Amino acid sequence: MTLFGSPDGGWMRTHPIPSDKGSVANFGLLAEENRQIIKRFLEGNVKSAMDSESSYDHEILKKLRGLYGSCMDEKKLDKRGIKPLLKVVEEIQSLYRHGPDRVAGDLMDRRGLTAAVTFLHSRGIGALFNFYFDGDVKEKPDMMTLWLRFVSHVT
Repeated sequence: MTLFGSPDGGWMRTHPIPSDKGSVANFGLLAEENRQIIKRFLEGNVKSAMDSESSYDHEILKKLRGLYGSCMDEKKLDKRGIKPLLKVVEEIQSLYRHGPDRVAGDLMDRRGLTAAVTFLHSRGIGALFNFYFDGDVKEKPDMMTLWLRFVSHVT
């Protein structure tokens, strides 16, 4: 018997590791398969019951497909360049620098930092920390836990 449970090592032969991966795990494969299904769905390559209905779900699907399409239109994105990103950066700088422009020793205008972090969090961008709730809201709504996680890198 080999490490993979097959007398002849057949597992490795029937489950090869892709050349661009260091390892393969079942949940990783499942996540990738789900990403591909969602991609086909957003690209309109999958028909659904919502495609033929004039319902609220159909309207949301149209919006999602429109958003996805706008993100995938590389020619349009190249034409726009970095202007949209610069607007966000300028807004963050403006919020952060609403007080003194310089840090003097340990003194810093915390209101500017709070405003900048609030702006980022309101747009789904983790800055300095992230937080989320965990628990079973249906079974024990009074037993929810707030988790606070400090961001150690940009994702």
